[in-house]
Amino acid sequence: MRYVAIRQFEDIEDDNTSYVLGTVYPREGVEVDSKRINELSTRNNARGEVLIVPLVELPAKEEKKTTAKSKTASK
Repeated sequence: MRYVAIRQFEDIEDDNTSYVLGTVYPREGVEVDSKRINELSTRNNARGEVLIVPLVELPAKEEKKTTAKSKTASK
């Protein structure tokens, strides 16, 4: 699962990598254990703040195909 930063923070367990608001966590190529995810997604960390939340990816919207018949009917 991927997460998104809701506050700016530096991940001390990832070479002080800086995550700004809206950055996907963890960065590409980095594996993070569930303990670290729990720390950052709750107040159980050094800052006492929730820093990341699950990233919700919505499916792409399908465009409605209009037919000549429906175009005529809407005029």
